[in-house]
Amino acid sequence: NEEKRIEEKISEVLLRLEFNEDFGELAKKYSEGKFRNRGGDLGFVKKDELSPEIAEVAFSLGVDEVTLTRGIDGFYLFKCVRKRKDTHHLKQIFFKLKVASIDTLRTHKLALKLKEWAESGEDFANLAKKYSDDIETKDNAGYLGEVYLEQLHPLFRDAVKDLDDGEVSDPVKTEFGFHIFKVLSKPEPRIPELDEIKHIVKEFIIQKRTKEKTDELLERILPNFYVETFLKRK
Repeated sequence: NEEKRIEEKISEVLLRLEFNEDFGELAKKYSEGKFRNRGGDLGFVKKDELSPEIAEVAFSLGVDEVTLTRGIDGFYLFKCVRKRKDTHHLKQIFFKLKVASIDTLRTHKLALKLKEWAESGEDFANLAKKYSDDIETKDNAGYLGEVYLEQLHPLFRDAVKDLDDGEVSDPVKTEFGFHIFKVLSKPEPRIPELDEIKHIVKEFIIQKRTKEKTDELLERILPNFYVETFLKRK
């Protein structure tokens, strides 16, 4: 399938990078992005010039570090060449996810129709029960509960932050499909009590510690892993 095809290409590129092949030459050969002919060279870019879902990862890199992240339309392999105060010199190899365009157009058309129905007075909860493909919220009529904007994916946050009570968002496209949101109510801004955000702080700490432990483990085992792999290939 499509993801398997991309995984195989990514694995090959990462393997070639381990053998110190030039990132720019690999970009010319493997990248499916518009910077391919430039060896994937984006030049110096600001963080807000990148899509929100990939900007955080790309700007967390140190000089000469490489990382892989998934965006809405595919996978991005980034390398940081140089860093300035507000800009980073980045190179990328882009692996595009080829989604059937006719299915995408059909789904988008339905999403627009659902927004139209909701704005014309049809019950949003009933529409969610009937049309939503999200198994986690479908049976609950699409209800997400009370959430802080900071808890939402940047694309979702941008879609709902300026909506008033009762308003419905435009369809938001992600790798999972199209999403529509309705704001039921927006409390006045206030400083939350500790008990209200304890679970958020706890999850943040757990995720941070898990990442640190994972990084430590990878640093310890990856050198040996690659040596063993290469010996077997010979």
